[in-house]
Amino acid sequence: MFGKILKLKQPDLWNKINIKSISLLPFSFLYYLGFSLKRLFVSKTSFKKSFVVAIGNVTVGGGGKTPTALWFSEELNKELNRKYKICCVSKGYHGSLKGPLLVTKMHSEEEVGDEALLLNEKLPTIISKDKIEGIKFAEEQGFNIIIVDDAFQTLKLQADFNILVIDGEFLFGNGFLLPAGPLREPVSSALKKANMIINIGGKEKRFGKPQCNAYIQPKTFIYEKAIAFSGIARPKKFFNLLKRSSFRIIKEISFSDHHRYTIEEIENLILEAKRLNAKLITTKKDWVRLNNEFKQKIEYIDTELAITNGDSLISIIKQKIDEKGI
Repeated sequence: MFGKILKLKQPDLWNKINIKSISLLPFSFLYYLGFSLKRLFVSKTSFKKSFVVAIGNVTVGGGGKTPTALWFSEELNKELNRKYKICCVSKGYHGSLKGPLLVTKMHSEEEVGDEALLLNEKLPTIISKDKIEGIKFAEEQGFNIIIVDDAFQTLKLQADFNILVIDGEFLFGNGFLLPAGPLREPVSSALKKANMIINIGGKEKRFGKPQCNAYIQPKTFIYEKAIAFSGIARPKKFFNLLKRSSFRIIKEISFSDHHRYTIEEIENLILEAKRLNAKLITTKKDWVRLNNEFKQKIEYIDTELAITNGDSLISIIKQKIDEKGI
């Protein structure tokens, strides 16, 4: 519930403990009570015909789930596509279609959401508002390795391998549950079910579980001065990445997460770029939400996840798949 209410820009009160965050703690207690009761009474669903990899995080948005899912999609496909049929399952967040259905090139962002379109570039992707039904549908389509994006709070799912993604810079914010803080569940419960942790972009910190350290890097560069805009959970992360990578950013403009841009908003951005004689750039996740006319006028900065010991992680996954014997 609170995740839907707070799908705007992430509030500053989540960054530290202050009077505002403390005043919301009674609502966080209610959230925790609801989460605990649901976890207590929910029935787990496991899958015998497939190997299910669940990727998720413990905070609201911006943790790096989708880059991690994209990395796994590409790497597992390289290693296993001759022996297995691999797909992704996504909720299709912000899309109008309920699913389950297989995403095609004919689907629009309005129908299946931006994340599903990006995942579908790497692997066949199924969107389903109910992830359990999405996995069942994937098995019916013959897929036997299934990567489920944003699945840590899917309490009904008994995955074969759970990967917890942690934003190494933001970590857990002020450490409070929604709405007083950014936590979707207690950190302890997320760590308990994690088989592997991906720590993205922060100082090396150990969490008591097998861990890979990672960072996000741009795949493309623009050397002219530019205006950067973004509607992701934490746009500042994108802006900081550009500046660390020697982009000449003269202005930063933030929108809410998964923002659907109006014609007026984009036209104003284009006018501002012309006025300042600058390029207009955004994330690929934002770019897929633009209409085709504006896509030709705006450039996106594609990024990729680099995992320092990714080969060992893929080896662990392959071993677990062999042990299951699908």
